Amino acid sequence: MNFKKLLGTCALVLMTSSLVQADIISVTMTLNTPSPTANRLALAFGGGNTTSDMSGTIVANIDINRVTGVISSLEFTGGSITTTNWTMNTAFGPFSGTNIVATMDTTPAAPGSTVTAGNFNATEQLLILNGGIASLPAAAFTQNFATTPLPIPGAGTGSLTSTLNNGVFDLAFSMPINNTQVIQGQNLTIVGTLQATGQVTAVPEPGSIALCGLAAIGGLAVRRRAAVRRKQSAK
Repeated sequence: MNFKKLLGTCALVLMTSSLVQADIISVTMTLNTPSPTANRLALAFGGGNTTSDMSGTIVANIDINRVTGVISSLEFTGGSITTTNWTMNTAFGPFSGTNIVATMDTTPAAPGSTVTAGNFNATEQLLILNGGIASLPAAAFTQNFATTPLPIPGAGTGSLTSTLNNGVFDLAFSMPINNTQVIQGQNLTIVGTLQATGQVTAVPEPGSIALCGLAAIGGLAVRRRAAVRRKQSAK
């Protein structure tokens, strides 16, 4: 790398570090592959039970220090989550869910929920069913979530952590769900854990910036010595 390129690179490092050490940024996280312990909702109603798998992405604004990776706030702003269709046999007949989709939201206003040591209040986060239909024909019950969305809050404490890996922070999100909805006077229980991962680009730590500065100074000294030698040779 020549001296001009070195100076340009160092200037970019310094500018980037000063601007984005701590910043609220929008992050898209991808739901992990469904499994018995993640992104699989267990549903129970009227003596019947079944499961529904979730996949897709969730979008959040997070306040993260991109030098240390410390996250201080979380605000969900959307998402595109799909679920597998489900049917269960209940004491009231077949109960089914078809083409149900969801998004995410956070109840506190921006900057959202406080994150402390990687933990946040999961009850402040909402999984909102905003598309698809749930129906219980024998009870003449049908709910179209596109016209009547269903917010499902998280339960207990969730986690959002970062791990530095080759210049990026790998994000790991986890939120338990343990909710009860009343349908036709009967409880529908919804239990599971929402998990997703994402990435945020890290910025150099102060030590790296200092090394960059030393390299620039060294490059300048080399250029000066070379200029002196050229003048002496021309005499």
